[in-house]
Amino acid sequence: MKPHAEEQGRIPRGLRFFSENVPVTTRRRRFLFVLVWCGISAMMMWPIYPLMSGATPLVLGLPRSLAWVLVAMVLMFGSLLWLFLGDEAEAKRREARAGQGGSKTGGGDDG
Repeated sequence: MKPHAEEQGRIPRGLRFFSENVPVTTRRRRFLFVLVWCGISAMMMWPIYPLMSGATPLVLGLPRSLAWVLVAMVLMFGSLLWLFLGDEAEAKRREARAGQGGSKTGGGDDG
C-alpha cells in the first residue's frame, strides 16, 4: 500500500471525503445516507412541503401536513438505523479479518 500524501510530505489535492483505507462499501453507504438526508431535508422545505401543507384529507386520522412530517421522521430514523447497522457489521467483519491473521508473538505472557 502506498503511503498517504501527508506522509510523503506533500499536500493532497482536491476534496477528500474519506481516507484511503476506508472500504468501498462504507464509502457507498455513507454517500447514499447523505443523499437520503438531503432528500428528506428537501421534503421539509419549499417548494415540496407546501404541496403537502393542507389539513385535509386526513391520513390515518392525522392532517396531511403532520403525516408528511411523521413520514420524514420515520424515513430519517430508518436511514440512521441502516447506517448504524451497516457500520456495526463492517466493524465485525474487520475484527474477524484481523482475528484470522493471528498474532506472530503467540499472545502469551512468558513472565
